[in-house]
Amino acid sequence: MPASRSLPALDRAAIEAELGFGVPDAFMKLLNLLKSGDGAVDCGADSLFHATTGLQSLLPHDMPPGTPPELFLIGSTGLDGINCGCVIHDPHLGQEYPLALYDPSAARADYLGLDFRRSLGTLMGIAWREVCRGTNVRSDDSHKHLMERVRAVIEGMRFDPDELPTEAPLGLRPRTPPGWRFAATADGLGVMAPATMFSLNQPFDDEPESFVRMEIDAYTDPARAAAKKNQHATALWHLRNGYTFWAADGLPKSLTDLMADTYHALGRHYLLTRLAQETALHGEA
Repeated sequence: MPASRSLPALDRAAIEAELGFGVPDAFMKLLNLLKSGDGAVDCGADSLFHATTGLQSLLPHDMPPGTPPELFLIGSTGLDGINCGCVIHDPHLGQEYPLALYDPSAARADYLGLDFRRSLGTLMGIAWREVCRGTNVRSDDSHKHLMERVRAVIEGMRFDPDELPTEAPLGLRPRTPPGWRFAATADGLGVMAPATMFSLNQPFDDEPESFVRMEIDAYTDPARAAAKKNQHATALWHLRNGYTFWAADGLPKSLTDLMADTYHALGRHYLLTRLAQETALHGEA
């Protein structure tokens, strides 16, 4: 990788048109940082993006099998295949897309913050801690130069490097808009939707550890029943749990077809596209 190069900034309108939803300012800065590949080889880091976020870039075909459609991956930590991405329950919510770490081997995700900005601060705080420790540096001069560049990026995103969290919080759930509900799922990401889209007896407080694998009909049958009552969030809750437990064996078409119908009913066409990408990449059972 070259030591340094400057490329034109990404076209925000084009990015949003391709994704189908608005993106936060800080997210665009991250994408531009990733695209620039500002090498910093002389600083002893793979890239400024990696030094600032602790992430390595991912390509679309790097998406592990079974990645939830709601998780828009932006990078990998490089540790045991753990990835990081934006959690997008509903693109119509605006720009409150928190970041989460996702472990494909456990099919489990953990939120880094209540919203995008707070979770980005956590991610950068963890990376900043490692930079301050002198991780992967070659000399005192390169370490000092790297710290200066990383600090400049963090401050440019309006964070104080010395006040950022240096550890990921545990047990966080995302901020829920007024009139909406959040129901936990086996993968830790949950389902978020207007409360009227859930059934009255929807279990909202279950922890991911409480879910167990069942036969596929145990997910699809109650999902169909909920959909008939226009309780599409409850339907999605059943299907997402089935998705988590069955993805490793190949997603049954009966489940993915129902998920597609449910995303359509909820008006989440972006997630419908993501589901199609998953099945195209990794196939169906």
